[in-house]
Amino acid sequence: MPSIFSLFCCLLLFFSKSIVFAAAPANNSEIDRQTLLCFKSGIYSDPLGILNSWLNTSLNFCHWPGVTCGAGIPIRVVSLDLTGNFISGAIPEELGTLPQLQTLMLASNRLEANCSSLDTLILSRNNLSGEIPAALFSYLPRLGTVDLQINSLSGVVPPFGDSAQGPRQ
Repeated sequence: MPSIFSLFCCLLLFFSKSIVFAAAPANNSEIDRQTLLCFKSGIYSDPLGILNSWLNTSLNFCHWPGVTCGAGIPIRVVSLDLTGNFISGAIPEELGTLPQLQTLMLASNRLEANCSSLDTLILSRNNLSGEIPAALFSYLPRLGTVDLQINSLSGVVPPFGDSAQGPRQ
């Protein structure tokens, strides 16, 4: 017959494993929450106050305006839609750490991203549609390789990189 002590140890071990397994998904959700807060910290103007409820003390980030989370466990951000809010600031690289992000809509804002050192842009096999924006390439002075295959884009790829500045010297 097992002693009370060994029974206690077995129960303790069982519950500690349950806690560890339950904590792992929570850590992934916390990474998403911190990434959203990082995004907010780069915003220096939010005239409509859309990000006012994005607080470090708020744990339920799935209810923040513009944020949609998936139904699975762990809870992960699947969509970020801040279209038309006239926010100004920088888009942080950390936004790429949202592994479940499927939709990113940031149109009609005044956001910036420092891509001046970008030399390769590969966006093939996506659902991109519409005209290829010429202005995009004017902000990427070092761009040398572009792959936009298997999309629904129209128009022509504007000159970029060295071809936009004439022949190499």
